[in-house]
Amino acid sequence: PAARQCKHCRSDLTWKRHVSVSNTTLALVTALIAVIAAVTPVVKQALTPSDSQLSAVIAATSPVVITLLATNEGGKMGVLTGATLYIQLPNETRPDFYIFTTGDPITIEPGKAVKVDLFLAKRPLPPRDETIDLDFYDELSKANCTLEIRGTTGNGKTAEIPIASMCDGLIAQVAYGLKRI
Repeated sequence: PAARQCKHCRSDLTWKRHVSVSNTTLALVTALIAVIAAVTPVVKQALTPSDSQLSAVIAATSPVVITLLATNEGGKMGVLTGATLYIQLPNETRPDFYIFTTGDPITIEPGKAVKVDLFLAKRPLPPRDETIDLDFYDELSKANCTLEIRGTTGNGKTAEIPIASMCDGLIAQVAYGLKRI
């Protein structure tokens, strides 16, 4: 076995002999830790938006209800109040639009996510014809759909945030149901 200590001068002979911890080195390391601890909250605050930053993804749909998972990645509280679904078919000159509401405003705290149900503002009568129009569904796949959520930021500004732009998947189900009503 190798010696760990010199038997004459009692100096360390292990890997620790290569590390010199003087008073100056210790002071510099301590100062570095203090600076990092002081700067970290400032950097975090600089990187976090000062206002609310609302976003959403579609979780589920029906012809009269759209369920979203809405998040706020900003630094202030945000409020969602509703949404508008625009459906632009290829052969139409202007889009149809349908207004959805949350009922009561939905408050989203900074860094939180909430489930939001959007209800069609005017309840239409159920469709009389229950047959499926396959030509319309094919036409819908070529359409542009935009779902814009409406809300208010923490600074009191109204925001309209687009969250969908294609008539596919869950939005297609809503669009198809609405066009048949």
